[in-house]
Amino acid sequence: QGFVNGNISENDLNPVQKFRDLLGLYKGIDAGKLRENMVYFLRRIMPVCNKWDINMCVHPDDPPMPILGLPRIVTCDADIEAFLNAVPDSHNGLTFCAGSLSAGAHNDIPALARKYASRTHFVHARICNVLPNGDFKESTHLDPRLIDAIATFERERPG
Repeated sequence: QGFVNGNISENDLNPVQKFRDLLGLYKGIDAGKLRENMVYFLRRIMPVCNKWDINMCVHPDDPPMPILGLPRIVTCDADIEAFLNAVPDSHNGLTFCAGSLSAGAHNDIPALARKYASRTHFVHARICNVLPNGDFKESTHLDPRLIDAIATFERERPG
């Protein structure tokens, strides 16, 4: 966001080059390596989460497609299932961001809500419509997909 709004810091005279340098830190890190790093992190924090009864909520990639050459690893059903199964602790869960997930036309939001309600620790209730060219825009909060998802969470996770 700092780059969009101006310099990354007051000392950066060339914010575009600084941004390129920061992106360069990820050179050679593909989706597999990034996923491996995430699972390592989640496994390392679970003892603390268990001790203090803290729920870790992984937010889906926003948007759920590669940007700036960076890999995305939480974009769909298979990705969510993979990180939840890799760290099967009940404190390892999902931030169900219907907006992020719905920006991918491949995601069925009500079905994902039903499947992952028990491992969802936080819900971000917004939703997107995908346009024919693949672009997306935020939709009304009265979208039937969102209402169905919210009803699922209310039924599966009362309170």
